[in-house]
Amino acid sequence: MGRILGLNTAREEHPTRELWGAMSWLVEDRTVPGVGISLARMSVAPGETSPGHSHPNCHEIVHLVSGRIEQTVGSCCYPMSAGDTVVVAPGVAHRTRNLSDAEPAELLVCYSAGTRIYQSEPGAA
Repeated sequence: MGRILGLNTAREEHPTRELWGAMSWLVEDRTVPGVGISLARMSVAPGETSPGHSHPNCHEIVHLVSGRIEQTVGSCCYPMSAGDTVVVAPGVAHRTRNLSDAEPAELLVCYSAGTRIYQSEPGAA
């Protein structure tokens, strides 16, 4: 039988609010020491774009739960609809733009490290 290493319920989430939206960390080394991965719920406000950045220490997997976004990865732009997933390699700059002016875009974001290194891209707001 499996063993639960950590449990995080919705009422325990502490979203990080930004001008472009919010991140709610569901699992990471801070919440489950030594887990070695991170999982977050991301919400991008209507018409907003997250700042360009990269993570030199891990892959990032972006899964769109609802809405329509444009996911920029390096020099490529990928239009995404609910159910689409993209993988960002370590060190590659990326950002997320919500294509709707009315509804937030909801995403699940997974990282291959329990503690991510965040590097802002030059000129990123």
